[in-house]
Amino acid sequence: MNSGLGERMGTHESEIYTWAHSTLCGHVDFKKFREIAPNCSKEVIEAIRVLRRNVPEYRDVKVPGLDED
Repeated sequence: MNSGLGERMGTHESEIYTWAHSTLCGHVDFKKFREIAPNCSKEVIEAIRVLRRNVPEYRDVKVPGLDED
């Protein structure tokens, strides 16, 4: 996965983008994630925005718990 940001493996940023990618692929229930990790979910939301801007196949993906709010 390449968001265009030059992630560094093993960093906090890398983990956030892994969660964002997994959310966009449908592997993460974002509603539950948001309840469990509200502070982290804010960073994941920003990463999702960046991925949508930089990865064409993610632009139209709707995330339950995020896009309906």
